Amino acid sequence: MFGFTLFQGKQRKKIERSVAITNKATLPIKKGYPIASCCNGNIHQGSTLFYDVDGVLHPNDVGNLSCISHLVSIINKVPSLQLIMSSNWRETMDEEFFERVFPNEILERTIGFTPVLETYPYRRQREIEAFAAHFGLNRYLCIDDQERLYEPGWPNLYAIDRSRGLDEKSSENIVSYFIEGEE
Repeated sequence: MFGFTLFQGKQRKKIERSVAITNKATLPIKKGYPIASCCNGNIHQGSTLFYDVDGVLHPNDVGNLSCISHLVSIINKVPSLQLIMSSNWRETMDEEFFERVFPNEILERTIGFTPVLETYPYRRQREIEAFAAHFGLNRYLCIDDQERLYEPGWPNLYAIDRSRGLDEKSSENIVSYFIEGEE
């Protein structure tokens, strides 16, 4: 599942800088929102995980977020990790729903949402790349079950098996990716 060239050698530790965002992202994120308005608080150039919901935080289309504990486990093991939601959920849910459905650990670490762009093919990848370029992110990973939304072999994608959702093995691999990058 990993196509990461980043696992194959030691990376030099990069100096992290933060960007303070004075506005707060307003959900739902709509087409045409400027990228700067898709972020909350401070964003740093360190470890960042873009996450999908359907097929990742719950298998298939069950909708009960049965795999969310694995995402919580990842953020507990990688204290500097910041989260960006890249799921279609960002286009339909409001702030109240987000705060009601997601646990505090996820709410506190989700510092933004990718913009909604009408770029095809590989729309989700383009949205993530636009967000990463705008905020100068250089160490990021995306967890998603829809590989068709990304160029084949894109090294920043960790593909999740939709029938299982995020599981313990995937969580361990993701933690290893970020911890090895910090050494």
